[in-house]
Amino acid sequence: MGERRRSKRRRKATAAGGADLISGLGDDVLLRILGQLNAREAVRTGLLSRRWRGLWTRAPALRFSTGCSWRRSPFNKEAADRYVSFVDTCLAFHTAAAVPVDHLAISFDPGRRQSVSDVNAERAVASAMVEAGQRWIRHALVEQRRVKSFVFQLYLPPWHHDYHHPEPVIVIDDLPSSTKLETLHLEIARASVQLPITAVFASLTDITLSNMAIADGSAHRLARLLSPECSPRLRKLRLRNLITRLKELVMVAADALEELSLEQMESSGCSIDVRTPSLRVLRMFDGNRPEMFRISAPRLQEIMFQELQGPADHIIVDGEFPLVQNIMVYLRSHGYSANHDDDCNDVAIRLLQCYNVVHQPRASLQENQFLPCI
Repeated sequence: MGERRRSKRRRKATAAGGADLISGLGDDVLLRILGQLNAREAVRTGLLSRRWRGLWTRAPALRFSTGCSWRRSPFNKEAADRYVSFVDTCLAFHTAAAVPVDHLAISFDPGRRQSVSDVNAERAVASAMVEAGQRWIRHALVEQRRVKSFVFQLYLPPWHHDYHHPEPVIVIDDLPSSTKLETLHLEIARASVQLPITAVFASLTDITLSNMAIADGSAHRLARLLSPECSPRLRKLRLRNLITRLKELVMVAADALEELSLEQMESSGCSIDVRTPSLRVLRMFDGNRPEMFRISAPRLQEIMFQELQGPADHIIVDGEFPLVQNIMVYLRSHGYSANHDDDCNDVAIRLLQCYNVVHQPRASLQENQFLPCI
C-alpha cells in the first residue's frame, strides 16, 4: 500500500514537471549544499533516497543550533540531553568518515524567560551543557579533526546559579595545540572560562571572544592567547563584553594584527598597550575608559571611538596616523544630559588632534545625539 502511494506521488511529480534534478548534481555541489544547512536538516536528507543516504557525513561544514522550537518550550533536562546526544552522534559519524571539517558551529540558546519554572531543572540543564561544551571544544581542536573554523555559542539559563550555587566554569586549560585552526569564535554567557595554558595555534588568524567572563586567577592566559607566542598569525581580534580582572593587556610585536575591536569592555583599572606595525582598523566603543591606553600604529587607516567615558590624559599616542582615511568619533552635543560629565568629549577630541588629513570628511549633528566624523 505504502509503495503504491509513493509511486503515485512520483508519477504526479513527473507529470507536473517536478523531476528530481538536484540529486543528479555532482557530489561536490551536493556537499556544499549540505554544508549550508542546519545539521538536523542535513541529516534528514538521508531519507530522500539512496543517493543522499549518509552523504551529510562528508559535508565540509556542520552547523548545530537549538532552533526556535527549543526556545518556545519550557526548560527540560531531557530535551537538553537529546540535543547533546544528537550533536555527539553527528560528530562521531563525521569523524568516522575521516573528512576534514572546514567549519564547525555549535549553538545552544534556550532564549529568555519571563518567569522561573523550575530552578533545579535549569541548573541541571546548565550543568549538562557546560560538560558537553568542554567536550565539543576539545573535539574541535584535536589535530586529527582538521577543523579550520570553530564557532561555539553557549547561553546558559539565566537563573541557574545563586550564592549557594556559584557560576559554573568551563575548563579548557588543557586544550591541545592546533596547526589547522584558523578561526575561533567563543561566545559563552553566564559561565566563566579557564583559557588554555600551553596550547599554540600556529594558523589562527581570527579570534572573537564575546559575552564571557575569564575565570578568576586565569586572566593572564588571555594575554598569552593573544600573544605572538601563542597566535603568531593573528590578523583579526574582537573582544566584546569581556569580563576580566586583567591588569594589563599588551599587544606588542603583534606584527600580523590588522584589525582590533574592543567593544563593551570592562576595562577599568586595566592598561592597554597596542604597538602593532600592521594595524589598519581600530574600534573601541561602549566601554569603560582603561587606566591607560597607549597606541602606536603607523599604518592605521580606520579609527572608530564611541562612548568612552572619562578624561583623555591617559590616552597616549606614539607618533601620528599619517595613513588614516576614515575616523569616526562620537561627540555629545551641548546639553546632552545633566547626568554626564563635562569631559565626555575629551577622548574624541584627543584623537582628532592626532591626524593631519582625512579624505572626504563628513559630519552630521542631531540634538542630544552623537557627532560622527568620517
